Amino acid sequence: MQSKYKIVLSLSQELNIPLDSIQKYVQWYKLQISINYDFVNGYSFELENDVKTFIAKNYLAKKRYAFDLEMKDKLAVQGLKNKIAKGEEFTLPTLEYQAKRESNTLFTIGYEGISIDTYINKLLTNHIKILVDVRKNAYSNKFGFSKKEFQYCLEKSGIKYIHIPELGIESEKRQELKTAKSSSSNGYDLFGGRVKNIENKLFEDYKNNLLSKQKYIDKLLQILQDNELIAITCFEADYKCCHRHVLAESLSGVEVVNL
Repeated sequence: MQSKYKIVLSLSQELNIPLDSIQKYVQWYKLQISINYDFVNGYSFELENDVKTFIAKNYLAKKRYAFDLEMKDKLAVQGLKNKIAKGEEFTLPTLEYQAKRESNTLFTIGYEGISIDTYINKLLTNHIKILVDVRKNAYSNKFGFSKKEFQYCLEKSGIKYIHIPELGIESEKRQELKTAKSSSSNGYDLFGGRVKNIENKLFEDYKNNLLSKQKYIDKLLQILQDNELIAITCFEADYKCCHRHVLAESLSGVEVVNL
């Protein structure tokens, strides 16, 4: 069991707080010593998901988890318990917003390497209330980014979710690139030449095929015109390694910002 899970379970047991009310206390703990959860205005969707698992598996009834903590974590839990007993309160951090852009702006964002909570924070701090998913298949092995749970997390945060799969790339066309990247990471393509050639061909084909998808591009442009600030999303963190850069750069007269 990961240490962060033991900390959450220990907080529930030692503070006598039900797991379904533990969010604030975990964020307090994060401020005190750090824990690997991110929060959106005081709430963590990743923690919510973990708590559902803890409750379903009745983890609290199995043992006292504080015994398994490292000393620094034992002291932190006890310190937090003491502060609460004294009636002390923690001031939770608020979002620090970026200056809002006045003109219509198309943001792009990938979720590679970040949690759903960090991802949503990036959208909110840039005043984005519309997220357009341009994956062909809105599925991910990573928590929070498959269509149903993705939409739930976004809309609970006040962000509307729209999926336009027609602006994605067919999964079979991406498979060769995925295989090449895997081989490269294993040392078979040290300088990435084959990966880059496949990637360039994939994006070139995508650009050429955009001509047949004008009605979906028009739909995207209409959403942008109606809402001023929107974001499109796919997986890759690097804008230039994702088809969204081809899509974004094909929209003439639109300001594009990559998050």
